[in-house]
Amino acid sequence: MERIMGACGRMEVQDAFTVLRSHNDIAGYNRDVCMHAQGRIIRNSQTTGSLVVALNGQGRFQIFATAGSAPCLTPFKPVLPTHLPVDVGLGGAGYHAESYWWRHARFYIRSMGLDESARRRLQNEILTMEQGYRNLPFYAWDGHDPWLIECSLDAFRKAEAAERAILEQSPEQKPRLSRYWKRVVRLNRIPVP
Repeated sequence: MERIMGACGRMEVQDAFTVLRSHNDIAGYNRDVCMHAQGRIIRNSQTTGSLVVALNGQGRFQIFATAGSAPCLTPFKPVLPTHLPVDVGLGGAGYHAESYWWRHARFYIRSMGLDESARRRLQNEILTMEQGYRNLPFYAWDGHDPWLIECSLDAFRKAEAAERAILEQSPEQKPRLSRYWKRVVRLNRIPVP
């Protein structure tokens, strides 16, 4: 909150990404913005997705969304409201392999076994991806620019490719799941090897 208050109207898109990824230094404390579920009593929910909208004051904007939980482990991707990837609109009460959100949820659960260096590699790659979106033009709600549409679709493809690559580079790492997360996996039928 201090970061937002200190910006006084000078907050950039990257600053908003940073705020939405922030964690409190005290584990399990319920004041994180990027919230990770830990159990049924203390913290039984987590961030389900994050969105940043930048306005240019002339009726045009840029929209960036994670389209998945755990913003600290996925890039904010540019989206055009009328041209979302088909799998972003899919979901449901249990795991669905055709759903972008559920595939990312599966990645998040599998990432619980990653060591700190693998997490840092992924976070560095995420920051590099997001740097590529710094100079995107502002657009109208019903924007149909083919280049922007392809940029958005490519961002989603690259994000999933980065997740797969991290898991492939650390195949010996098995997720260390708490009882809470084992229950989540079982109830939602999430395929976690």
